[in-house]
Amino acid sequence: MNAKELVKALESTYGVKLPPRYEKFLLTKEYEKYSKVEFSGYFTGPYTLDFLDENLTDVVELGMAHGIDDIDDTPWSDDYASFVPLASLSHPDVDEPKMFLVIDVDKEANPVLVFAQEGWKLFPVSKSFEDFLKHLPKIKTDIKKSFTPGGDSEDE
Repeated sequence: MNAKELVKALESTYGVKLPPRYEKFLLTKEYEKYSKVEFSGYFTGPYTLDFLDENLTDVVELGMAHGIDDIDDTPWSDDYASFVPLASLSHPDVDEPKMFLVIDVDKEANPVLVFAQEGWKLFPVSKSFEDFLKHLPKIKTDIKKSFTPGGDSEDE
């Protein structure tokens, strides 16, 4: 799937308008400069980022491909409605990473978070999409800032 098709599919599937900066990131192939992430903190290790994974357009398929067996029980269209899958993650030593990156399209700065199987939690990794790109490949995760939409309250 090319970037233009992905933009259209993401907007259609999740019923959102992608942020202009994120759309530009895809359409101008800027994502090609960002293929790796090195997590520290709660999640650790090197991962490869795939911003054009066709599974991004179907959160159930994406979750299943990443070993999140109960993803179809996640209230994505309700509690997670503002979170759009941003990139799939792969690791050379982990067959199923049980997590992927999402972007919050409702907040103006478009924070980036990790969605993880454990309690369907979101782990903020940046306060904005720009900040996320600025700090790649180094990203810190902190379990103390994790939350479940519609459940735990988010730390501001």
